[in-house]
Amino acid sequence: MLILDSNKCLFAFLFILLTTTGCQSVTKEEVSHLGLKISEIDSNKKHQIFAKEFEHTNPELGLSLSGGGMRSASFSMGILAGLNQQDLLKNIDYLSTVSGGGYAAYWYMSALYYSQKAYLEPNNVGDLVKPRIFFNDCYPANDPKFNRYKGTTNNVYPSICEDTYDRWSQRYRFQNQIAEQTDLLNYHMDGGNSILGVSKGTVAQGFEYLGIITSQIFSLPVHHLGNTLFDWNIQFSPVKSAYNHGLERAFGLYPIDVSQPHVDDRIYRNADSFLWMNNYSAKDLTFEQIQDAYQQNSRLCNDADSNGACNKMPFWILNTAANYNRNICKVDSPTTNTDRIFEFTPLSYGSEQNGFVDKPYGELTLSDVVQLSGAAMDSQYSMFAHPLGTGLLHLFNFNLGQKVDNYHPNSPSSSWRAILPIPFYCFPIVDSPTEASSIYLSDGAHVEHSGAYSLIRRGVKNIIMADASEDGNGEWLELKNLARMIKKEHNLELSLFSEDGNQIALLDQNDEPINAKVVDPLDAAQNIYTGTVTGFAPGFITEDESKNFIKLWFIKTGLIKHRLAENCGEDEAYPCSVSKYFQKRHDMQNGKCVVSDSSIFPNNSTISTSYEMSVDVYFAYRDLGKFIAQRFELSEDGEIRVNHLTLTVDNLLPFNECGLHNQ
Repeated sequence: MLILDSNKCLFAFLFILLTTTGCQSVTKEEVSHLGLKISEIDSNKKHQIFAKEFEHTNPELGLSLSGGGMRSASFSMGILAGLNQQDLLKNIDYLSTVSGGGYAAYWYMSALYYSQKAYLEPNNVGDLVKPRIFFNDCYPANDPKFNRYKGTTNNVYPSICEDTYDRWSQRYRFQNQIAEQTDLLNYHMDGGNSILGVSKGTVAQGFEYLGIITSQIFSLPVHHLGNTLFDWNIQFSPVKSAYNHGLERAFGLYPIDVSQPHVDDRIYRNADSFLWMNNYSAKDLTFEQIQDAYQQNSRLCNDADSNGACNKMPFWILNTAANYNRNICKVDSPTTNTDRIFEFTPLSYGSEQNGFVDKPYGELTLSDVVQLSGAAMDSQYSMFAHPLGTGLLHLFNFNLGQKVDNYHPNSPSSSWRAILPIPFYCFPIVDSPTEASSIYLSDGAHVEHSGAYSLIRRGVKNIIMADASEDGNGEWLELKNLARMIKKEHNLELSLFSEDGNQIALLDQNDEPINAKVVDPLDAAQNIYTGTVTGFAPGFITEDESKNFIKLWFIKTGLIKHRLAENCGEDEAYPCSVSKYFQKRHDMQNGKCVVSDSSIFPNNSTISTSYEMSVDVYFAYRDLGKFIAQRFELSEDGEIRVNHLTLTVDNLLPFNECGLHNQ
């Protein structure tokens, strides 16, 4: 009888899996704009393609935030803060992000969404929370946890925290929330300043990691039943889930009161609990909700009677990388072509490979897509796109990407293959993305790291590109890859220039990336470069043919030595949070200073940055980004301008070549 009951349970389990995964009918959508070549699109065609977007948004100014995990997220936060200080952030029409840049955008858009929602509630009597509150912070020079800051000031955050509790106060709640939750896999990152509190936090962290690893081990039988023996696309990975909830916790929660040292005791507008953890994640936001808020925001900001009671929402584009029918049957190295860039926006989704659908995507939440956009540890990544790498990721259920149903009309209407075990579900082999049963999505940086392509194809006139990609050798490979793709696929020319007007070589005669260092990342001459994208059809950018090109401002994280000064409180020196963290990293390396060393700031590898993430790491990258971005300004005639710093600063005390002041 027991065996019979067990069999019944097994068959019931299999039936539920089959009916909730592959055997159900897949909704097909009307698609458009497949395989378009940008240089062949004229003005009329462009306005036809993006008609719904252009009803609310003018393609005047765009900002792209690159991939790079928590390094990029922290640096991008500084870029947003600097642009906001210069009153430029409110003029951003388009925001395009990849991976870590998407974390920062997720935080900013969530803050805009919930502040607008609270303001519009019928019983609300308070003012609209403005972005200056989102970015407000103080410098913890008096906090014993930051001994290196003692006796210094910070030129980008001049207010000094009175003590630890001041930093946790209401006026600094948004930045404190991120800084205290930057360890994405750990709920109990904080714990207060006391020895007992720190000890309790350390023990709690250990149990958290143990719980995640144990759960991951127990997930393997279900994973291999549903994704190895069969092709059921079961999403059951505790590591992936912990990563997703960590993103929501750090960047998705809207803080009301974070004055308590323990995360369980803090108050948020949109928190979700899990087991004994009160604030484990953020409530789901859908793309339909973002669409409604975006359209409502457009009406508010265009309302002459609103008295400025609106925070302009930029049109957000989340970029992922798409492949098709990716499972253990086929191991390949996906090509890095622009048609694989899969976009999610408040109004549409799709790629040039699969076609675009003019409605919000409904099968994934906003945080799901943010996580997929940063799913670096995945078989689509070139590091793992070989039999051994793919096999190990699949064996231990570590793939962070995800298959979704193919919406193209030519794709199979139902996945009958779900009833077939391996190897039968591997056939027939499909080589067309429009005829595959599924689309595999992962980190957008696996194709285009900067996020700028989505702005280029829309013809955004002015683009600020913030590049915080891993680049310890200063080769600018990600920018070169973008230049290669748009040249070979769309016949567009990306040119970049230094402050002295010299063009920077990116491609060779065959339009392939030049295999050479561009700038020493620890001895850069500048952080902001100007450039253009040319080659568009007449009228694509503007009817004035002399101005029918895109203007670029390219931001790079490289350090300028004479800005990394001993007297870091000076206006034109890098902030003390930057220079003191650089010294800390140098001391940990026992005096070694090698450009290729992943531990040398600001070229810490993505993996090491994520592993070592802490409040002072966040401050260092954020404040570096803000220091650079606050040099932008909008001129009286509406043009973007960069205030160049003095090339020779006599009052800055120099460091030696490794960044330490000569003793």
